Amino acid sequence: MSRHQEIFVELFKASGYTAKQVGGWSGLHESTLSRFINGKSDMKAGDFFDLLACFPEEFQEQFWIRFRHVKGDWRNLIMTASPKDFEEICRLMGDWWAIHSNSTDLGKTKVAL
Repeated sequence: MSRHQEIFVELFKASGYTAKQVGGWSGLHESTLSRFINGKSDMKAGDFFDLLACFPEEFQEQFWIRFRHVKGDWRNLIMTASPKDFEEICRLMGDWWAIHSNSTDLGKTKVAL
């Protein structure tokens, strides 16, 4: 299964949508979508982009974030985190800041984004 297909299938399964629902939105036959989801066939690029465009914006954003994800890059790890994981990241950053905000070295620290 190709990378775009793996990412799409993962998001699709997590979304709770059915092939029948998506077929109704996209005009794509339910069996075509099912074969794509089950890895039995792929789609032409244009058909895949048309399918992706039928999904809510959040779904599309998550697809592109994961598609562009490079292993080991902390920025991408944060961008691909689930809302629950992102909340935990923010809490940990707040805790870190509270501990280190009185440090004399903190003002000298340069953080490159």
